[in-house]
Amino acid sequence: MKNLLILLIAACFCLLPVAGLAQNGAPHVNLEAYYFEEDPADPGPVPAYVCVHPTWLDETVCWAPKPGFLLVPLHVSHLNVPLAEALGQTGGGYAGLSYGVVKRAGGGGATFAGFVTCDGWLQLPGTAPAAIAVGSTALCHGWRDHAGYCSYFTTSATKCYFDIVNNADEFWVRVINCQSNYDVNTIIGCPECVPPVSGSVQWGGTKDIACVASPTPVDLTTWGNIKGLYR
Repeated sequence: MKNLLILLIAACFCLLPVAGLAQNGAPHVNLEAYYFEEDPADPGPVPAYVCVHPTWLDETVCWAPKPGFLLVPLHVSHLNVPLAEALGQTGGGYAGLSYGVVKRAGGGGATFAGFVTCDGWLQLPGTAPAAIAVGSTALCHGWRDHAGYCSYFTTSATKCYFDIVNNADEFWVRVINCQSNYDVNTIIGCPECVPPVSGSVQWGGTKDIACVASPTPVDLTTWGNIKGLYR
């Protein structure tokens, strides 16, 4: 399955290896939670911030009220800078993802409605939400781009949680870099934060979950790239 995913991503991304530019040292992944009273896909389209992380948002959104509709994208951060400078993007890049999402046992109801890819991404073989695999169909994507999102709805007001888990087919969570290789040091959440952050989201109830502050890259960068964040 690993080789198949790599081949599919390489084919749709038209990849040419770029030694020394495309590796990410330890990318972080976090779920985000965007709430809507009505189905945002009917008539659609969903708001742009579901697929493109706004620069003014200084933390991941990990809590939303219930009941209603919830869109849950995966946010990728801590990407290396050199590739970004080469491709004109700030904060590094990635070309694919392999992960799963589960509702934590117990808690209120939530019905999975489907997984939707964002522009520039293609869903690869796997049954969402337990086995989500996506690959880029365009240039290497930066930290602001979300590859896709899970959609849920419920009439229950009781809180529940969603967690990032290993892809049920791949048995791991991986960011796939722009050389079409797995970043083996992919980190779920923010273990160095105080308190540590799990990468989960909470839907409903009083917020009792920590979010990751400053999802922008912390790697060595340039003043030009820093100014670019505010344009």
